[in-house]
Amino acid sequence: MSPVWTNPRPFKWALGVLAVAACLGLLIACRTPRVAPQEFVADRTTDGGYDQVLRGRKLVVGHACGECHGGGDDDPAADGWLAGLRKPEDEFRIGPCAASPGAEPCFRTRPRNLTPDNTTGLGRFSDRQIFNALRFGLRPGETPDVEITSTIPGQGNFPEHPKYLAPPMPWPAWRHMSDQELWDIIAYLRRGLKPVRNRVPDSEGPPDFWASEFTVQKIGAFPATPFPTDNERVPTSRREQVVRGRTLVLNHACGACHGGAWTPADEGWLAGMRSPDQEFCPSTASAEKCLRARPRNLTPDSATGLGRFTERQIFNALRYGLRPAETRDM
Repeated sequence: MSPVWTNPRPFKWALGVLAVAACLGLLIACRTPRVAPQEFVADRTTDGGYDQVLRGRKLVVGHACGECHGGGDDDPAADGWLAGLRKPEDEFRIGPCAASPGAEPCFRTRPRNLTPDNTTGLGRFSDRQIFNALRFGLRPGETPDVEITSTIPGQGNFPEHPKYLAPPMPWPAWRHMSDQELWDIIAYLRRGLKPVRNRVPDSEGPPDFWASEFTVQKIGAFPATPFPTDNERVPTSRREQVVRGRTLVLNHACGACHGGAWTPADEGWLAGMRSPDQEFCPSTASAEKCLRARPRNLTPDSATGLGRFTERQIFNALRYGLRPAETRDM
């Protein structure tokens, strides 16, 4: 059973471009099996000082971490910034209970305290354990402080029986960030935040703690499928810019909502919602009063996608959240 989950807060983070918790589409099964790479090395570069902390802060804000982990509108000055869940209504519910309260099975997952508090936050874990959580989705409390060089269980220090972070955390997209970006984020979390004492109850999960959902067949391989796939085309100009944009789209989990899940090689990559179960209902009201939001077709199709809008209209949508069809090219 592929899990479905919800959080009764308005899904601001999921309806935006950034998808730190890009849910509902998180575990869309990939159609084509892939072979994971055998070996790779993650170079540790965490001694960049103040500049590195600022780079990490920018990545944390830009990936909407505060929408789930505390701080609301991604404002580091906000109360509870990255201090984790404080109210039960901010839990995520995974399983049939997401659509039907009281239904079973039901797994409640809770955003963790990301501040460097030694007792309730990330201060009890090493930099490497946090890196392995971001790159491989491995729960730091159940994963040794070792460098991992494989994605195959039992090889290259990858746990034979891995325990993964709960599905609302979009680590399958974050794993495609560069090593340096991940170390920058860690530098900010460890050295750029004040520790906050806030003990978050443990998340619930199935006996294998999501191992059957985070297979190569379902989330694709690491590294990502090279450009271009069958869903992409080589541009006649600005190729380097296009490739940079592709990286940003992958890292922000756009496909988790807009189609194709975690890899550009998958069917429906960024083509928008195709079935009713991919809708969002950002409301705590009854189903009859739900205002349904539907992920759009982001391909350049001129009739149903972004091809009918100018680059400026798309820019204004990303920067200011303005609907391009109702916003002039200015």
